[in-house]
Amino acid sequence: MSRSQDSTGRRFALVCGSVLCEISSYAVPCKQNARWFTDGDFSRIHHENGPWSRVYATVREPGEIVVRDSAVLEPGADPVGRAQPVGVMS
Repeated sequence: MSRSQDSTGRRFALVCGSVLCEISSYAVPCKQNARWFTDGDFSRIHHENGPWSRVYATVREPGEIVVRDSAVLEPGADPVGRAQPVGVMS
């Protein structure tokens, strides 16, 4: 998700293997994450500061994911509607 996509409040579907998840928002890091970084700078996982961050997701269709499965991010508040993919992660 790009920053502009997040700011609109839209939700996204993440399809990986046979699993369907609904991505609802970014998870803002807290100071409890500092211990996981050598320099203590947990702000690196904030969505506004770097190329990656954490998100909140809900499993809508459970299934199986195996090594080398592609992950496809699809826009749309209703992940069952299956919109066109906006990006592929592998």
